[in-house]
Amino acid sequence: MRQKERSERNIRVVLMSMRQVPRKEVAEAFGITERQVRRIMSDWREGSVKKETELAVEAVDKALKEIRG
Repeated sequence: MRQKERSERNIRVVLMSMRQVPRKEVAEAFGITERQVRRIMSDWREGSVKKETELAVEAVDKALKEIRG
């Protein structure tokens, strides 16, 4: 898996986890282990994925504002 694909997957994992989707379901959705989900969330909390997530949220927010406007 290329770095860009991995980053996108990790952002999706974080977003699902933030929506309180059970860890097992998140892992199954992406074909990874629950341990990998925990690691991705830990990395996010420590900041390595957090910035990417924040940028994605900003992009979605901007798109929604344009659609509504």
